Amino acid sequence: MEKKFIIFTLNEDFFAIDLKMAREIIPCNDIKPIPSMPDFIAGVVHLRGFLLPLIDIKKILQISPDKSKKKKVIIIAWQKKIFGLLIDEIEDIITIDEKQIISPPAILTSMDRNFLQGGIKINDKIIFILDFDFLLANHIKKQIKELS
Repeated sequence: MEKKFIIFTLNEDFFAIDLKMAREIIPCNDIKPIPSMPDFIAGVVHLRGFLLPLIDIKKILQISPDKSKKKKVIIIAWQKKIFGLLIDEIEDIITIDEKQIISPPAILTSMDRNFLQGGIKINDKIIFILDFDFLLANHIKKQIKELS
């Protein structure tokens, strides 16, 4: 079965999420930090009359920040909630057969294996496919619950 993915960069690495989750891509301007939030909440941006919370995926995946790069935001819809995913750049939108997805290795050093659905190789690039449903349901939701 074919699936569509949106490919983006975090520093020099390539990642992808299911295109069905993405609603829009916007430039990242004027992030306002929110006090007493988990470190993966970068802050909010004003978007068409409401405040959009931004998730810094680099913090969750333990990827070092690169403040020199301009950021983009993928607006995500998940369980009737809307938020932004802070990324570096959009690379491409691809359609692949699910059979092309390679299972993640058993041992990973800088990210939790459960965050990964797998990987694909396109030309000379390895692209990590994030299991964003798992990430949101198990990491982010848990962290936010601890604040309550």
